[in-house]
Amino acid sequence: MASGGPRVLVVGGGIAGLGAAQRLCSHPAAPHLRVLEATARAGGRIRSERCFGGVVELGAHWIHGPSQGNPVFQLAAEFGLLGEKELSEENQLEETGGHVALPSKSCTSSGTCVSMELVTEMASLFYGLIDRTREFLNAPETPVASVGEFLKQELSRQVANWTEDEGTKKLKLAILNTFFNIECCVSGTHSMDLVALAPFGEYTVLPGLDCTLAGGYQGLTNRILASLPKDSMVFDKPVKTIHWNGSFQEAAFPGETFPVMVECEDGTRLPAHHVIVTVPLGFLKEHQDTFFKPPLPAQKAEAIKKIGFGTNNKIFLEFEEPFWEPDCQLIQVVWEDTSPLQDTALSLQDTWFKKLIGFLVLPPFESSHVLCGFIAGLESEFMETLSDEEVLLSLTQVLRRVTGNPQLPSAKSVLRSRWHSAPYTQGSYSYVAVGSTGDDLDLLAQPLPADGTGTQLQILFAGEATHRTFYSTTHGALLSGWREADRLIGLWDSQVQQPRPRLPNVTYNQSDTKMFPLLLSRSTVWLMSLPLIINGSLSEETEHLVFLAPHAVSVTRACISSGWWSWRGRNPLFQDLLGLKPHLLVLNKMDLADLTEQQKIVHHLEGKGLENIIFTNCVKDENIKQIIPKVTELIRNSYRYHRAENLEYCIMVVGVPNVGKSSLINSLRRQHLRIGKAARVGGEPGITRAVTSRIQVCERPLMFLLDTPGVLAPRIESVETGLKLALCGTVLDHLVGEETMADYLLYTLNRHGLFGYVQHYGLGSACDNIEWVLKKVAVKLGRTRKVKVLTGTGNVNVIQPDYVMAARDFLRTFRNGLLGQVMLDGSILPGHPPKRQ
Repeated sequence: MASGGPRVLVVGGGIAGLGAAQRLCSHPAAPHLRVLEATARAGGRIRSERCFGGVVELGAHWIHGPSQGNPVFQLAAEFGLLGEKELSEENQLEETGGHVALPSKSCTSSGTCVSMELVTEMASLFYGLIDRTREFLNAPETPVASVGEFLKQELSRQVANWTEDEGTKKLKLAILNTFFNIECCVSGTHSMDLVALAPFGEYTVLPGLDCTLAGGYQGLTNRILASLPKDSMVFDKPVKTIHWNGSFQEAAFPGETFPVMVECEDGTRLPAHHVIVTVPLGFLKEHQDTFFKPPLPAQKAEAIKKIGFGTNNKIFLEFEEPFWEPDCQLIQVVWEDTSPLQDTALSLQDTWFKKLIGFLVLPPFESSHVLCGFIAGLESEFMETLSDEEVLLSLTQVLRRVTGNPQLPSAKSVLRSRWHSAPYTQGSYSYVAVGSTGDDLDLLAQPLPADGTGTQLQILFAGEATHRTFYSTTHGALLSGWREADRLIGLWDSQVQQPRPRLPNVTYNQSDTKMFPLLLSRSTVWLMSLPLIINGSLSEETEHLVFLAPHAVSVTRACISSGWWSWRGRNPLFQDLLGLKPHLLVLNKMDLADLTEQQKIVHHLEGKGLENIIFTNCVKDENIKQIIPKVTELIRNSYRYHRAENLEYCIMVVGVPNVGKSSLINSLRRQHLRIGKAARVGGEPGITRAVTSRIQVCERPLMFLLDTPGVLAPRIESVETGLKLALCGTVLDHLVGEETMADYLLYTLNRHGLFGYVQHYGLGSACDNIEWVLKKVAVKLGRTRKVKVLTGTGNVNVIQPDYVMAARDFLRTFRNGLLGQVMLDGSILPGHPPKRQ
């Protein structure tokens, strides 16, 4: 690396690229950074236009799931871009299930109104089936390949039992066809037959009622852009080719060599140590063969081809006067001659407008009234080829038909998006298509070179299509940009620190195990209590600490802390910081724990001075009802000082990352308030990124709870301790190394005599050689990669097993509890020798 610091180029100025740039620029050793944007503006698929006397969104329209787990919502709130309603707790707690709200009015193509009772009935049927598709996540097999096929198969069974007259049956099918079209818009696809069924449930819906930004979505990206150093953004700079894995020199940097050279369309050549590619998947699909030299590895190129990427467009119609009721928000259009159970091959010229789902009524502007129509798929792409006059004429005829008013005035102007025709976008957003899985999104996100040769992290990939659970969203794009920035920062930090021991070559010393991580598979989280520090001290408003360890909660006016729990991982500063506040240790996820030695566990903890211990399972709400009474008792028996007359209690959950703090909150609310979740949960560290506003968890006594990010690092006394904590997910896998973790996992399973992996992967026998095991796993999964080998007679491409993907599957299977229950530090307990050395 050059003495002047790393040179980083970000290709693409959408929210992923801007987020990565902002994150990198905030690092103490800020790199020499440039963001190369092909167009004349920043924002990418976030595009706000001043029109009709107001602001309309040609791209991203809503913040989906505007709640504390959504970084876009958090940024918008921080920048003051949201109103009181959008920021309200009520709005953040709303559970939509990811489903579009029902229309205010539903009209047929013959001009009649559909009863809202019938629309509601069909919506309940359709979305009930959509929710059922999530049952197939991680299933060994699915009845059909696509979401569309499953929906139609189940609808056929329902239709067979309908007893209404034929006219009503046809109307119900026509309404259902509209909901199919709505789901095409949501998924960004031409047909739900193209969307894979098995991974469909992996997409994560955040709580919160979708909201808009009154001043325009682009105000958010403009604020991020304004925070970057001057001249770091370069507009109208399309990139032609990224040359990587080389040794490039430029006259402007004498004596320096760079592994990457970015060649722009205007002939400019820019050297870099690292390039973050954030261009849309649609652009990669069209240009990947020429955009990278040498070409992308075969598996990554194949993933780009397999992942779906569709078009969703908007058409805005401006009217002098509204013809709709003042309280109307969404007008649904039902084409009576359509059915999801019938395939019709009609000319797009004559039928493209039938894919419109209806019209959203925008808030009134200064002197005009605007409707926004949504249309997806091939019909949407065909619409882009028409003139404004043709589109306006067609939609005027549509509105006259559905209103039953042949004299309805035509709209005075039209504005529409053309995302498929946009040369640097070529579509709207991604979906997991038939033939692909979430692994393909992970593969797309994997940096290059992937084989570990050459300079590390030459090309990194970000963008919504690289986020496995938030693809197609702005928050997924932003998180992906942050992810790649953090990946680079992790590399730079490691280069300026003392080299750490390589984890694969560790001698695992049993006598070194003095701590007590009851670390089990993924759901065996022993949550360890760690207090949150606010301005250097515990919050005055916090009376109680609840500490979550893979099995723990602690209490004081109420501060609850949690984490994947390893006793050795317990931060030694915790007890000092706790002060006078009582605490309760909740050992969570007991469903996956090996509890045969439960009493020994309790005795061991009591010997460490922990008197209040509860074992829980937040998934099934086991023992959750014990927490509030115990917390109340501890608070009432402690000094409350000036809060003695205050009848409400405030509790805080604190801990290392990924121990189930948010899950505890949601479980308490289910048990005591009978309402839905208020905190986002996930299977990786970093889901909660900021201290939340107070969340009520009980009515009697009135008790509120604060969720927190994993703010205190665990105490890691040895490499083995770090590996145990990594297996429990307290750090991101790629920061430790999936193959390293798989090596330690294999050692652990063999040591405990847990040979479920042999049967699961059909290995024939147990083995201590991780390379052999991962090779067998890769072959079973069909995961290979092409590696270039240098020989004396030239370069030879060799097909090898993909050990990284095999290691990821090995870890994922373990964390899903499919390889058995294991207590990683069971040897600490008296009379509990390991099963096998």
